[in-house]
Amino acid sequence: LLAGDAGVGKSTLAEDLVARTATGGFRWIRIHVTPLEGMLRPLLASARDVMVGDAPGDRKRIESRLFGSATELLQGLLEEPGPVELQSRQQLLLGVERLLGGLASTGPVGILVEDAQLACPEDRELVGELSRRLRDCAVLLLALHRTHDPETSPSPDGARDGLLDELGARREVEVLRVGSLPAVDLARLLQDRQPDVRIAPEVLRHVLAVAEGNPLFAIEFLRHLRESGIVALREGVLAPSRAWPPVELPRKLREMTLLRLRDLPEDQRALLDIAATDGAEFDGEALAAVSGRPLLDVLRGLQQIYRATALIV
Repeated sequence: LLAGDAGVGKSTLAEDLVARTATGGFRWIRIHVTPLEGMLRPLLASARDVMVGDAPGDRKRIESRLFGSATELLQGLLEEPGPVELQSRQQLLLGVERLLGGLASTGPVGILVEDAQLACPEDRELVGELSRRLRDCAVLLLALHRTHDPETSPSPDGARDGLLDELGARREVEVLRVGSLPAVDLARLLQDRQPDVRIAPEVLRHVLAVAEGNPLFAIEFLRHLRESGIVALREGVLAPSRAWPPVELPRKLREMTLLRLRDLPEDQRALLDIAATDGAEFDGEALAAVSGRPLLDVLRGLQQIYRATALIV
């Protein structure tokens, strides 16, 4: 389970792994989870596509691992319109287990699950059970989990993330958290992306301060500065122009920030608005005095904002 905030590089890491292992014989089943489709039907459809590309002998051997009603159930799930209804959990587990086990019998199989945080509780349970049943097979299940997602943020009372809790508690599952890049590594990343250009120190410092270790933020912000003319290339150096310093964030960064803010309860949003007037650093006692709320209530509210959005430290 690869977990991290939007833009920290989970998909880049996963794509690098797919490319490296594909040269070693891995076949990859790709699943993009959506609230409408869920996880199960995309899994079956992608596995079927992989089977179609197999040699006839291998496909026959895989199909022989399926039998009777399990095969009919899996085929029926692919043909049904609308959400999948789990009427026979054991049949379903057996069918998927045999399908993936059959694929793995002909060579290593990778299953890449994107946006795993959108999986419903039934799908999460299915993945957890499959990870146990397939642990002796040549199957690698890699689920990308975007933390602080507005559709799956912890509730205002500080409840934790269901997928991380459920799968992280299983001994078959390893949770890898992708955090922010140190400033020196992020600076090297930006410089490596444009080797023929040197980024002026003041530009680099500003981009690193805004990005706070997030690679996507840094790349998008630097692109915005160039496209808006706030920085300009002079004699091989990307330096501030007359429009320096930037007065607003680019659209993509504003949208990513607003996604974290939009689901905050009204009392937490009001608290954050008051804190923002005090600047990048603010004091809990001052917030309590201005808002007229007890200090403990204010501190609890700040802790809930931190857990739900990571917008404050």
